[in-house]
Amino acid sequence: MVLTRLDPVVGRRSLGILRLWRDDIAEMVTVFREAVSDHDVLIQTDTYELSTVDDLALIDAPRVDRLIVTGEQGRLRLEFGPLECQAEVTDPDLRARGMLAELTRISERRRRRLPKPWQLVSIAISTALFIIILFKLGFSHLNSLSPQSTH
Repeated sequence: MVLTRLDPVVGRRSLGILRLWRDDIAEMVTVFREAVSDHDVLIQTDTYELSTVDDLALIDAPRVDRLIVTGEQGRLRLEFGPLECQAEVTDPDLRARGMLAELTRISERRRRRLPKPWQLVSIAISTALFIIILFKLGFSHLNSLSPQSTH
């Protein structure tokens, strides 16, 4: 007896919040093209269809908020969004998994580092302590620090 899956397996990988330049996108699209078996890659923005990443320079806008790269009739997808970059593969094979690993490696150097939750808590606590100390000392000390006018 042979089991046949009815629903495809979809592998998604968040590449994080990235700040990318055209060279970074070109490198990632090159990796994507190498993984696509038919080398038929579609590159789109919200308003344009591009033949290469270099065509981004022709767009009369300071930045592009969304860039979507698809291949193999939508089986492979790479989306550069304003909040997150994400790669998606339907029925991933070894070549597609290798592409995901390489895209992850490339994206590591452009990932935006957000503060950790414990860092935010420590900033809030230290600010609160500073305000409490100011109130305990009173504002008279602050007045003595300001320059006095001599009439």
